[in-house]
Amino acid sequence: MITKENAHQYLPLIQALQDGGTLQRDTNGTTSWVDTEGFASLVPPERYRIKPEPIGITIWVNDSDNKPTLRSDDGGIDPSKLPAGTKCDGKTVRLFREVL
Repeated sequence: MITKENAHQYLPLIQALQDGGTLQRDTNGTTSWVDTEGFASLVPPERYRIKPEPIGITIWVNDSDNKPTLRSDDGGIDPSKLPAGTKCDGKTVRLFREVL
């Protein structure tokens, strides 16, 4: 229940909804997060979070062995400036993303 003592804990959730963000709810205290349209005031605020943005890294990967190249082998071209799938000298730019 939202009270004057805990209202400040709900404000970031309300602001995220207003800004178009996605909320997630911890299902039964298992830290398995699922997207939700809103929140129930009877559920404690710590059971909700604002869905984090994906963390992404763009790297060169050798086509021959599918392994990342060493920084000294990248030819000085920053792969983050190129679209994923770009090929050069037996390497391909790959984008890896993760959402926690």
